[in-house]
Amino acid sequence: MKTICLLATALVLLFAPAAQAASAPKKTAAFSLSQVLNQCDAMKEIRADLEKRFAPEQKALSQEEQALVKELQDKKISQEDANRKREELARKIMDFRQRSQAAQMEADKRIREMLVASGKALARKNGYGIILNADEALFIDPSWDITRAVLSEFNAQWKNRKK
Repeated sequence: MKTICLLATALVLLFAPAAQAASAPKKTAAFSLSQVLNQCDAMKEIRADLEKRFAPEQKALSQEEQALVKELQDKKISQEDANRKREELARKIMDFRQRSQAAQMEADKRIREMLVASGKALARKNGYGIILNADEALFIDPSWDITRAVLSEFNAQWKNRKK
């Protein structure tokens, strides 16, 4: 019986450090989501792409609006025709806004999905149990700040997705 107790005690002492390590609290980290989104290569590229994609149509709509105002000022069209053109232009502008907003929302969704993946990769690599958005907290201990690491990981992921 003594042998069994000694063996049991030895096993407990042998595996206790492993059990403690497994149950040890994980680290906590935080990053500024707004800072990462404003500084990341992905957002810069997507903004430029959306600008390039939608700027010509926006310019054309603006010119069409200016032409309508000029026609009204010069009294080249009747009030009835002006109202009809205004309604048509308003529909075009509304359609343009909806399409450009939908494109921006889709781009934001892609970026956020990639950002989550970057955060998970950092969490696994560095043993974080939780990563918080520092923008939403009243105070974050500066030692928890991993904004630069998240930005770097995210930019690397963005760069690699193109290959």
